[in-house]
Amino acid sequence: MPILGVIASSIAKGGFTPTGSYDALVSTSSTGSSTYTFSGIPTDGQYAHLQLRINFNVASDSGAIKIRFNGDAGSNYASHSIFTESVSVRVRGQASQDNIRFGGVWGSTITGNPGIYVIDILDYTSTTKAKTIRGYYGLDQSTGTNFGEVGFTSGLWTNTSSAINSITFFSESGVSTITGFNAALYGLRG
Repeated sequence: MPILGVIASSIAKGGFTPTGSYDALVSTSSTGSSTYTFSGIPTDGQYAHLQLRINFNVASDSGAIKIRFNGDAGSNYASHSIFTESVSVRVRGQASQDNIRFGGVWGSTITGNPGIYVIDILDYTSTTKAKTIRGYYGLDQSTGTNFGEVGFTSGLWTNTSSAINSITFFSESGVSTITGFNAALYGLRG
C-alpha cells in the first residue's frame, strides 16, 4: 500500500497522532500598556518549542518589541538582525544586552502604525544549554522618512540552567504605549 494509504488508514483507525502540531497556550488583547508578560508556561516536556505571535499599533515609538525571559533584566542576551527600511538593507548585532530587540528603526517614530511579529523560541525547557530564538517581522512606517521595514532577527538568552517559564515583551524604551495589541503564545509538540 502506498505511504499515503497507510497514513489514511491509520487516521481512520484512530492510530495516528501527528507530531509537530501547535497548541494555543495563552493570548491577550489589550490597549494602553507598554509591558506584557505570559507566565506559567508549561515546562513539563509536553512541548519542544514555543511560538509567539504579536500584532499591534504603536502609539508613540519606533515599533521595536523587546523580549526578556523569566524576569531576567541582566546583560544576558545577544541578537543579530538583517532588515530593510525604505530602500536600504541593514544589519545589526548586539551582545551583552538586557533584552532581545526585534524591529524598529533606531530613533524613528511611527505613531499609529501597525507591526506584526512571529517569533520562535527553541528548546525552551532545556536546562543544559542557552536558549535561542528566531523571528521575522514587518512594520508600516509610512509616517516620516521611512516607508516600512521587514526583517529577520535571531537571538540568544545565555542562561543554561533554567527552563523558560515566563516571557515579558515591551515596546521600545519600555515607556511608550502599545495600542490595538494582540498576542498569542503557542506550544509546538516535538
